[in-house]
Amino acid sequence: MAKRRCFSIDLFNSEEFLNLTNDAKSLYLGLLLHTDDEGVVINPRTVMRMMELADDTMNELYINGFLIDVDGICIIKHWFFHNKIQPSRMVASLYQAELAKLYVTQTKEYALREQCV
Repeated sequence: MAKRRCFSIDLFNSEEFLNLTNDAKSLYLGLLLHTDDEGVVINPRTVMRMMELADDTMNELYINGFLIDVDGICIIKHWFFHNKIQPSRMVASLYQAELAKLYVTQTKEYALREQCV
């Protein structure tokens, strides 16, 4: 996991993000900091516990489309909207099978492939 991350102000200024509770906004930032180089959150429940937040907070992020669940693995939907890592510096995720069920849209968002829905 990298020690530096980028955050897109465009997402944080969006109506969808601004409509989240403050706890959900904080958790989203915490999760962004705890991802691998392909947007997979390694330990989402641990991050939630470190921030002393309730399970409902993470559910809010799933319901509002900020996180995607792929076979129990938490993925940041807008990962490539925030971060672009040079191929020479990227460390491949351990969750390639789960990532294979996704594709990146033209708007740089992860989406589930049709056969995986």
